[in-house]
Amino acid sequence: WVLLAAFLLLNAVTILIGRITAINTVSLQQEMIDGVRHTAFAAILDAKWVFVLDRRRSDIIEIVTNGAMRSGVAYNQLIALAITLTTLIVTTVIAFIVSPAVTGIALAGVLIIAIVQGASIPHAHRVGQLFSESSRRLYAVMNDSMESLRLVRAHNASAIWVGELADAFTDARELQMANVRRQSAIGSY
Repeated sequence: WVLLAAFLLLNAVTILIGRITAINTVSLQQEMIDGVRHTAFAAILDAKWVFVLDRRRSDIIEIVTNGAMRSGVAYNQLIALAITLTTLIVTTVIAFIVSPAVTGIALAGVLIIAIVQGASIPHAHRVGQLFSESSRRLYAVMNDSMESLRLVRAHNASAIWVGELADAFTDARELQMANVRRQSAIGSY
């Protein structure tokens, strides 16, 4: 009964810590995203005129909105990595105290998996760049079509813009599906 009570208490504490961690992580993430958005927007307003003229308005909007959001996701992943590493270290120390031989075998397996997953880092970086390009294209098509809406209607060219937007959506969807396929293959190790 003592072990059962200790187990239940440990689970309750783990759940409570997980809840507090999730709430604080999201709060910090949102504050960080707002800070990045504010900094990016202020930098754009203070940028040299030549810089602003060389950029599409949709690219600037995409940086302030989606770029900041991606930074928030990266921040969240770094926090999750720190928590996972801390948990891994504590668990490893406890496991080593209980059984050094089994812990050594388990660490060898973890090392092999880490090497295999580490090989996917360059690809993940490239996918991130492709997501940025895809997002900028999507914003550009929507922004350009809205800015020239009168001309689009006057020249009965809505089908062209609808096609451009459909292509941009298709590219984004295919990129997302390729990323999910890659992540699911890595996650199955």
